[in-house]
Amino acid sequence: FEPLDSTWDNLHSGGMFISDDNKIYFRDETNKDIYINSPADNQLALYASSGVGVNVTPTEMLHVVDATAEGGVLIDNTATDGNPILAFGLSGTKTFTMGIDDGDSDKFKIFSGAAIDGTSEFVIDGSGNVGIGTDDPQVKHQIYESTANTNVAQRLSINYSTGAVYSGIEFAPTETGTVYGSVHYAHQANKLQFSNSASGGGFGANVRMYIDSDGAITAPAQPAFKVFPAVTQDN
Repeated sequence: FEPLDSTWDNLHSGGMFISDDNKIYFRDETNKDIYINSPADNQLALYASSGVGVNVTPTEMLHVVDATAEGGVLIDNTATDGNPILAFGLSGTKTFTMGIDDGDSDKFKIFSGAAIDGTSEFVIDGSGNVGIGTDDPQVKHQIYESTANTNVAQRLSINYSTGAVYSGIEFAPTETGTVYGSVHYAHQANKLQFSNSASGGGFGANVRMYIDSDGAITAPAQPAFKVFPAVTQDN
């Protein structure tokens, strides 16, 4: 078919062209590019060298642009017990896979392998609970290591960048509320510190007790510790 728009006569030397409102262009053998609509609109463009673009000239192998507030890419699976997934591979082998496990309460999973069925390293369930090493997290953040007697593996490591003053865990009653307590490490002083206060107990504030690098414990004046009698029951 010859293009109806004469401006394309010299640009395209072969293929099929439909211009005006119904724009489909199959480029010539030299360019090896395909346009659905027009190259200026880029509604769908397949470039031989730069990839596939939807509403954009692609800068990656797949480049999608959507101007709507919640625009994006939908991966759907309509099969019974089917899992919509996105996989990442090296040399044709799936190395990491993420997606929805339809057979496990529609949990979102990330797995270092070709499929997400069964055990996955990272899970988010329908309640927002996050599990690392477990498929069934019972709290907002649960970490499980199945390897026994491996001290290095059975730990949560909180690291810091060069120059940081504190790293640790803070406790607050609400998402953006006042921090009432913390367990943190003061890197410059090499002390593990424990803070709490009704007026705020964030990193470095209202330190109640700390442990030096040599194991020495320092606490405020008595009563720093309360001793409770053991509860016994007669037989």
